[in-house]
Amino acid sequence: MFDISKLRDITLDDKIILEKFLRNLNEFSCEMSFANLAMWHEAYQTQFAFDDCGRLILYSPVERMIYFPRGAEISPAELAELNRIFCSNGLTDNLIYDIPENYILSHADFSNYFQADFNEDNFDYIYDNQQLKECAGSKLRKKRNLIKQFLANYPKSSLIELEESTSERFLALALKLNSQLESCDFLTDEDKVMSFACKNFRSLALDGILLTDGNSNDIGFAMWSLLNSNVADIHFEKADHAVKGAPQFLTQQTASILAEQNIKYMNREQDLGNPGIRRAKYSLDPVFLYRRASASAVL
Repeated sequence: MFDISKLRDITLDDKIILEKFLRNLNEFSCEMSFANLAMWHEAYQTQFAFDDCGRLILYSPVERMIYFPRGAEISPAELAELNRIFCSNGLTDNLIYDIPENYILSHADFSNYFQADFNEDNFDYIYDNQQLKECAGSKLRKKRNLIKQFLANYPKSSLIELEESTSERFLALALKLNSQLESCDFLTDEDKVMSFACKNFRSLALDGILLTDGNSNDIGFAMWSLLNSNVADIHFEKADHAVKGAPQFLTQQTASILAEQNIKYMNREQDLGNPGIRRAKYSLDPVFLYRRASASAVL
């Protein structure tokens, strides 16, 4: 039986234990990123604990849900008992999030305990870095043309490595680009998250690049961390869309850097149901989608 009194807030002091645990999972889910959990803590107040079997239990009191436990195998019956404990203590609304599709497919008795919901809004887009580096394939032809236009118009453009000394430039550009969008709660939270990332760049083990136009103007940036040795999670990637080809060039250069580090995949996270973002993500020709489900217990 899980002891909910063990739950505690995620802080930067938990980096060593959580990052080591999460990277050993070899996951594709962007939710299994210490950087994400820490950066978005203010918004979701995520807590964690390890159960008696060494499984990681994540819980968001804001979303009133638990995440599918990671670590040692858990049966649907055990998962139902964990869900019952949280529900009976008034902590959740009978919701478990981020259940890998493979788990459901490999447990024939899952439907005896839960009703699963696959919502494409919550799927992660996974890309092959070498393919994006080379802009290979007919689906990326338009991207190749836009990159050529960018290089022709901005021959002196350059990339600067993101680090503590340049993180303030990243934040200034990030807040500027967000200010040009229609205000909403998500962007307000994202501004706070990017400010947190800027202040804790090294502690979060973040990497990234800043794109300049060659005339002292910063026009784009990408920031990521590693989910494991094979997958990078792109936390933020933004560019000035008034600069034709800049977004496509930034994506290609990010993929190139990762490919040269022998990191095969990038996770560009969810589209959250935004039609424009969905079109943009599909236009980059993902190799597959990480399909996660949410589930509620059959009562």
